[in-house]
Order: sequence, then C-alpha cells, then structure tokens
Amino acid sequence: MAPEWLHSFAPEEWYERYTHRIEEYRLPKGKEKRREFVETVGADGAALLEAIFTTPEVNWLRHVRAVEILRRVWVQQFERLDGRWRFREDESIPPAAQMICSPYAIEATYGHKLTSWWVG
Repeated sequence: MAPEWLHSFAPEEWYERYTHRIEEYRLPKGKEKRREFVETVGADGAALLEAIFTTPEVNWLRHVRAVEILRRVWVQQFERLDGRWRFREDESIPPAAQMICSPYAIEATYGHKLTSWWVG
C-alpha cells in the first residue's frame, strides 16, 4: 500500500531474509539458531510496526486490516524483555481460542483431540 516508503525504510538484509516465504524446511537447524532467527523476525516486525505508528506520512497504514492483523499477531507471539524482542514462552501466550492461527483466516482457531492438532 506504500511501496516507496517501505523500500526506503526496509534494511537491505530484509530483502535477503524475506525474499522467500518462510517454511519449516528453510528454518535454521538447532533450537538455539531457530530461536535467534525467530527473535530477529520479531524485532523486524516490531520495527516495521513502530515505524508505521510513528511516521506521520504513513501512520494511516495502522487502519489497514493487514497491519492490524500483524500488530495483533506480534502482541500474541512476542514480548519486549530487557530491551529485546523475545518469542513468548508457552505460559505467557494467550489461550488457543484467542490466538490468531492464520493471517488468512483470523477467525480460525486451534483444535485438539487426543494427539491431533489442527487449525480451522
């Protein structure tokens, strides 16, 4: 919705990091490397949201549905601790019924029965 602004705002490393859709097989191997990557993504998203909400020329973007969904997902998944964006621990995330499971269908919730989990 504001490609010129985004191009001027986005750091060069974002183009490499987000050129391809993030899929399970593309994630770093190892628990610590994955956490580091997820926290980098969290910081990137938080920086983007902060810029949208504080830059007068584009703060109208806060009213765009996709930006509001991004903001809600970031609140659910990340928290700022000791000056860094951290992935929330299991005990600090919202209940499954309140979680946004998919940005494409925000009303979809997690389902669980025995050992099966699904979104829908």
